[in-house]
Amino acid sequence: MEAACECSYLFCRQRRRRRRRAVDERIWDVLDAFGDTEVVTAAELADRLGVTSRTVRSLLSRSRRALADGGARIDSKPGTGYTLTITDADAFADLKETRGAVDGTPVTAIERRRYLLRLLLTAQDYIKIEVIAQALFVSKKTVTADLAQVERILAEHSLLVDRRPYKGVRVIGAELDIRTCLATVYDPEHSSRFAVEDLEAGVGRAERHVREVLEAHGAPLSDEAVRSVILHIAIATNRVRAGRAITGEIAGLRRYVTEAELDVASDILDRLERDLGVSYPLQERYYLALHFAGRRVLTSPADASDSQSIVEARQVVDGMLRIVDEGFGLGLADDDELRAALVQHTIPLLVRLRFQMRMPNQSLERIKQSYPLAYAVAVQACTALARHLGRTVSEDEAGYVALWFALALERRRPEQRRKRVLLVSGADGAATRLIELRLRERLGDLIESLITVNTRKPIRTQPDTDLVLTTVALDADPGIPVLKVGTFIDDADVRKIRRMLVSEASTRIDQVFSPELFIPHLDAHTPREAIEALTRRARTRYDLPAVFLDSVLRREALAPTDFGNRVAMPHGEVAMSEETFIAVGVLDEPIRWTRNPVQVVCLVSISTREGKDLQQFYQDLSRYLMSEEHITTLIERRDFSAIVHSIREITQQPQEEA
Repeated sequence: MEAACECSYLFCRQRRRRRRRAVDERIWDVLDAFGDTEVVTAAELADRLGVTSRTVRSLLSRSRRALADGGARIDSKPGTGYTLTITDADAFADLKETRGAVDGTPVTAIERRRYLLRLLLTAQDYIKIEVIAQALFVSKKTVTADLAQVERILAEHSLLVDRRPYKGVRVIGAELDIRTCLATVYDPEHSSRFAVEDLEAGVGRAERHVREVLEAHGAPLSDEAVRSVILHIAIATNRVRAGRAITGEIAGLRRYVTEAELDVASDILDRLERDLGVSYPLQERYYLALHFAGRRVLTSPADASDSQSIVEARQVVDGMLRIVDEGFGLGLADDDELRAALVQHTIPLLVRLRFQMRMPNQSLERIKQSYPLAYAVAVQACTALARHLGRTVSEDEAGYVALWFALALERRRPEQRRKRVLLVSGADGAATRLIELRLRERLGDLIESLITVNTRKPIRTQPDTDLVLTTVALDADPGIPVLKVGTFIDDADVRKIRRMLVSEASTRIDQVFSPELFIPHLDAHTPREAIEALTRRARTRYDLPAVFLDSVLRREALAPTDFGNRVAMPHGEVAMSEETFIAVGVLDEPIRWTRNPVQVVCLVSISTREGKDLQQFYQDLSRYLMSEEHITTLIERRDFSAIVHSIREITQQPQEEA
C-alpha cells in the first residue's frame, strides 16, 4: 500500500512537472512567434502558433504574468496589434537561462526548427524521424510538422528534403546553396543558440590570421565583415573535414573574383592549413575569395574593366536607370557620373545577391528619412536587379543604392534663385518698416526684391512675383504661394519663410489628396484586394490605362512597399496617369503586407507630365507617412480632414523641426 501511494505521489508530481513545463514551452512559443517583427496582430500570432484567437489572448495573458519580473513586456496597441519590448536585457537573459531544457535540448517550436535545420545541413547520411523525435523528446508527429516548416526555409535556398523509406531524410542540393543556408543558421542576428565554434573548434585562431593578412594587403574590413569571413571559414573547414569540399570546375567562381582577392584568400587559408591540419583545394580558395569580392575592398575600377562582371553590371544598370526614368521622369539615364558609380557599386552587389551574402545597413532608417525620394527611386531601380537574378533585393541593399541616387539628385539641384516677394501689411508705418528690415536682415540672401503694399490699397501681384507674405487674411487667392506671418517677425516666421523661398516649383503634396479618393473603411484582407479596391476608386476620377493595375501588382511582386509605421505605398512600374494623385484607404484591421502589418494603404501614381523637382514632394510625403502621430490620428478618426490637418502642419513646419 505504501509503495502504491508512493508511486501515485510520484506520478502526480511528474504530471504537475510536465504541466508546468508545458506552460513554459507555450510561453516561449508565444515570445518566439514575435520574431523580429515590430508589431504582430492577434491573427498572425494565432496562425504562427496554430491556435484560435481566443487561445492567443489566454496565452498572452499568461505570458505577461510570466514576464512580470523577467525584463520584458507585451504591450497592446489598439487597432494595430501586439509588441514585445525588452526592458532589461540582463534580466531577460537570466530568465532565458532558467527556462527550457537544462541540457540544451530545444524546447520551443522555433528552437526545434533551428535544431532540425542545423542537423540536416551538417548530417553525413539519412536520419530517421524516430531518432530525431527521441533526441528531442517529442512525438514523430511533432517532428514531421516541424520538418514541413524547415522545408520552406530550405526551399528559399534551392534545397530539398529527400525522404527514403526505412532510411529517413536528408538535404539535397548544390554545395554552395547548403553553405549559404548554414550561414543563416549560425548568423548571430538570426540565432544565438549555435556558436561558430560548434562547426570548427579551432576557428578562434582564424581571426588573427584574417586581420593580419588584410592589414598586409592594405584591405581594411569592418568588424562585422571580419566576423562574416570567419563564419564562412568555419563553414568551409567543417565541410572539408566532412569530405564535402567544393569540387568541379572553378570557371563558375573565377568570373567573380580578381587576382588580388584570390591572393588574400590563399594567404589566409595557407596559414590555417598549418594551424588546423586541413588541406583546402583551389575551389575552396575561390569560395573564400567570393566574400572579398562581395565587398570589393581589394579592387580598383581598372581591375574589372575588361571582365564579364562589368559587362553584366553595365547591362543591369542600364535597366535600373531605364525603370527609374519610366517611373519618375527624372532624366537620370543621361547622368554619366551616376551611371559609372552604379556600375562599380553593382559589381560586388551582384556577387552578394547571387551568393546570398548579407551586408547589414546600420543607416537604413536615416537614409529613408533624409533621402525619401532617393530611397523610393532605389527601390524602383532594384526591381531590375530582382528581374535579372530572380530574387528580391533587401531593404539594406536598396539603402546603399539610394545613397548614389541621393548624390546624383543633389548635384542636379538647381542653383538657388533669389525670389521676388510681395508683403501685404495691415500694420502701421513703423511696424511695417520693422518687418521689412527684419526680412532684409535675415533673408536678404534669398530675396531679390521686396515690394510692400498696404491693405487699404488694391493688391496686384506682378507676373514674376514668387511669394506673398501677409499679416492679414486676404479676400482673394492671388494665384501664387501665400504665407501668413505675424506683425512682429520671430524666428519661427523666419524659418517658415526661408523654407518657402528655397523650395522650387514642385508638385505640392496638398494637391494630390482628395476626398473622392479616400476610403475610411477599406474592405480588404490581402494586399491585392486593397490595391484593387483603391484602383477602382481612382478610375472613378481618372482615365487610367487598362494595364495600370497589372503594373502596380508586378511592381509589388518585385519589391514590397510596406516601409513601416503601418503604411504601404504601392505604385506602378512607370508613370501612367495624367495627374499625380494618391488614393488612401484605411483598413478596419491591420493585414500582413510583406514584412510588416499595414492598416493605411496609399496608392501613388506619378503624372506622365511631371517633369518637375519631386524632392520636396517626396520629402513631405515621407514626413507624413512616417509620422506615428499623424498615422495614428488618421486610423482613429478615419476622416479626410485628418489628412488635410496633418499635411497643413507638415508643410508649414520647417524641416529642421520635423
